[in-house]
Amino acid sequence: MEKIKSILNFDHCYVVDDMNRYGGMALLWNEKTKVKDIKYSAFTIEVLIEDAEVKQEWWLVGIYASCDNQVRKNQWEVISRRKSLWGDNQIIMGDFNDVCSNEEKWGGRMREEWSFHDFRRFIQENQLIDVGFEGNPWTWSNQWQTGEIKQRLDRGLSSGGWHNLFEHTRCTHIESLGSDHSMLILDTMPGARTKRKKFFFDKRWIQREGIKEVVKKTWEEDVRGSRMFRVVNKIKRCRVALLKWRNGFIENSKKKRISDLKQRLMVEKRSGNEEMERKATILLLESSPVMLSPWLGLGRRVLANSPPPFDTYHGHDIWRYAQNNPAHSKLINDAMACDARVAVSAMIYRCPQVFEGISSLVDVGRGDGTALRTLLKACPWIHGINFDLPHVVSIAPRSDGVEHVGGDMFHSFPNADTAFIMSVLHDWGDDNCISILMNCKEAIPQDTGKVIIVEAVIDHEEGDDKLKDVGLTLDMVMMAHTTTGKERTSEEWAHILNQVGFSRHTMTHIQAVQSVIEAYL
Repeated sequence: MEKIKSILNFDHCYVVDDMNRYGGMALLWNEKTKVKDIKYSAFTIEVLIEDAEVKQEWWLVGIYASCDNQVRKNQWEVISRRKSLWGDNQIIMGDFNDVCSNEEKWGGRMREEWSFHDFRRFIQENQLIDVGFEGNPWTWSNQWQTGEIKQRLDRGLSSGGWHNLFEHTRCTHIESLGSDHSMLILDTMPGARTKRKKFFFDKRWIQREGIKEVVKKTWEEDVRGSRMFRVVNKIKRCRVALLKWRNGFIENSKKKRISDLKQRLMVEKRSGNEEMERKATILLLESSPVMLSPWLGLGRRVLANSPPPFDTYHGHDIWRYAQNNPAHSKLINDAMACDARVAVSAMIYRCPQVFEGISSLVDVGRGDGTALRTLLKACPWIHGINFDLPHVVSIAPRSDGVEHVGGDMFHSFPNADTAFIMSVLHDWGDDNCISILMNCKEAIPQDTGKVIIVEAVIDHEEGDDKLKDVGLTLDMVMMAHTTTGKERTSEEWAHILNQVGFSRHTMTHIQAVQSVIEAYL
């Protein structure tokens, strides 16, 4: 560990040896971190820190819990007893080797509910608070290409006193290429002003071309004052010049590229998990008997120009049926919610400029407001209005920054800077779409307003049979479940927008066949 301490440029190191060739822990810290006391057990390192920022002392407890359920249960009891040694301000952080629910795991078999009781009881009885996280939700993976399992085994649990001291704390999951666990980075004062780093001259710079010229040119610059003042000032100027010269290294640009690629990889992996969840909820909806029955004899009914299949089988269109059947309404809302999380995240990632300059936005026909909540996490300055049928918004969860309004999009819209319509217009024929968009025009400012439409745009080149088949499949879904719904090409969207009276529009592809259409008055 001494070698590692030196490589990582830490000043101090404390090691707890492994037990029976398993485990082993190490604590490394710098001189500026005031460590007043260190305790340990077979699976913890407990450090008392004197924190000048908050003028308080608090305990950081690093944990490496056992993989064995019974051993881990005994470890929870040990911590509960030792907790009295740490006072009111404490945070336990590290590998707990357990999760609180099936929501904290991905892949593999679902665990029985009783299997979470010990860990939950440990958290509740000790009144611990999960500090949350940023980044990938999983901190461990078995890293198998097939049969992959991911779990949030690592976390930070704080006492109420510690949480009050650091209520804005931030715990970030950082993927580690050399381990099956992610690193946890705890920032107790996010956004706080950082101290200027001390300047160090790297001996390796001498081997680089251009350094002599940088120093020579800077040193020869004219400086007025006493001899000592001139020397000190020239040294300062050389330091600044060397830092600028160093920042131009090609290595730095490579590091930035690597950092950007890792961040992009994290986003892609997370979106992959969300995509799996979206497919699951949509599959549950589309495979329900209610949605399957209209497919029976679909071709015959279409050729005979019979009434819509869904209406024939269920006596109402899909929206009235959902209003009268809460269980089916929930299936629709769950599928829409998962779709919204993926689509809005893709928008924020692919074309964030779409939301610049917007102070208020009405989201039309998107159920429980998941799309708005996802959007407002990235754009908290926007006031969001979730607009849907009264029976839908009546059960929508309340959220900061989101106003729920019940109504009918064929009559009128709440006023806002921007109207946001995602995966709604494809449920309706051209005349209905024009009617809905006309109401949008009335609700937004005539000089600065715009409408954001997120829909499939089915454009395929000659010979591109795959996309042609996708369009046909989506159109068949519309035939089975709606009265006049259809997917559209870019030309068909342009025709509708021109009919409504929009002066111009843009289209930006975000994922699969989905695009963002911005229409301006």
